[in-house]
Amino acid sequence: MAHINEIVQYIEQYLNVSAFEDYCHNGLQVQGKLELSNLVTGVSANLELLQKAVELKADAVMVHHGIFWKGDSYQLIGPKYNRIKCLIENGMNLLAYHLPLDAHKKIGNNSSLGQLLKVQNVVQHTVSNIPGIIWSGYIEPISGKALAKKLETIFHQQPIYIASEPNVEITKIAWCTGAGQDFLEQVAAFEVDAFITGEISERTVHIAKELNIEFFAAGHHATEISGVEKLGQHIANKYGIHHTFCNIYNPI
Repeated sequence: MAHINEIVQYIEQYLNVSAFEDYCHNGLQVQGKLELSNLVTGVSANLELLQKAVELKADAVMVHHGIFWKGDSYQLIGPKYNRIKCLIENGMNLLAYHLPLDAHKKIGNNSSLGQLLKVQNVVQHTVSNIPGIIWSGYIEPISGKALAKKLETIFHQQPIYIASEPNVEITKIAWCTGAGQDFLEQVAAFEVDAFITGEISERTVHIAKELNIEFFAAGHHATEISGVEKLGQHIANKYGIHHTFCNIYNPI
């Protein structure tokens, strides 16, 4: 058993939460049982994940995308009400960690992608006042089509690949998991051949071509699976509690 406050305090230090000005609350979002023995993790706090956690008799659910975001309505109605109702009725805590989990050097989403691609000479960049949110480094020379195929193998879904020029050889890349498409112009300053992220917008196609950067959208959900799963296992190992990761599929 572990106390929820002890776990929250530990994660705050481990992820250096105070260094980030985020657009959500990082930490405990909904309080449940004070003593934990069973933790469920997932990418987003949707109702399907929470209901699965109930089936697994979880004391706490930890996610990358929580329930409360800046600009949201104050009303507890519709999907938000149903999610919170599920948590409270079953005594489950909800913990959420967003930007700090993207940027973490060891277990973060970006760190995991860099390891999978075997990137060398990795550098973290602070962009838009977000510490270490963009990563860059060097890979073995590869074509755009081959890199797209490698990403498909890693994430089990075909990425959207925007080619800036034919037969390009990619040696230096930058990446930012999730919805990083709007960092594209800032990434150009790092003189990379390609940029990998999760999502793409209509405008991204034109900007990528005009900047001569190969662009890959590998899936918001897919690129952000690893961080929360690794954090959950880290907490389970440290406190001797049970951990289950539940992947609620999302093609976006």
